[in-house]
Amino acid sequence: MDPAKASVNVKQLADLCGVHRHTVESWLKDGLPSEDPKGGPAAGRLVHLATAFQWVLAHYQAKHEAALEKLQDKLDGGARERKLEAEARIKELEVAERERRLLPAADVEAMVLSEADATREAMLGVARSAVQAGLIRAEQEAALEDLVRGALLSLSLSAAPTDEAE
Repeated sequence: MDPAKASVNVKQLADLCGVHRHTVESWLKDGLPSEDPKGGPAAGRLVHLATAFQWVLAHYQAKHEAALEKLQDKLDGGARERKLEAEARIKELEVAERERRLLPAADVEAMVLSEADATREAMLGVARSAVQAGLIRAEQEAALEDLVRGALLSLSLSAAPTDEAE
């Protein structure tokens, strides 16, 4: 008998495939081609071996491909979700910038430097203003100016970036 043309019943196919008879019956419900034997349905369904093996392979391949696709969608979904979150953060920053709640770092740095320069110049003028206002004598102006310069130098040294902060 040619094995390619051989037919087997449900139990024999289950034994050959190493599965339970109920699994083969489930395959039949899922579309595994079969035929009624000459003795009618009471004698049990017959399945051509070659057709059965091809169908089972195709059935499980489709099942695994669907599972892989589902897993890939799940993995891609995480990436899509992260991308959407990042895009939302960018939009929020753009809105904050348009509303002037957020300024570019270069603009902030320029404003801070400008304010620092203005403050330095005002502080350096304290000694002269104190003399003009009669708060100190003219001979004390140089000593007060030295105190102000020392304070400004101390501030500039404490505000200077260190290697650790960079």
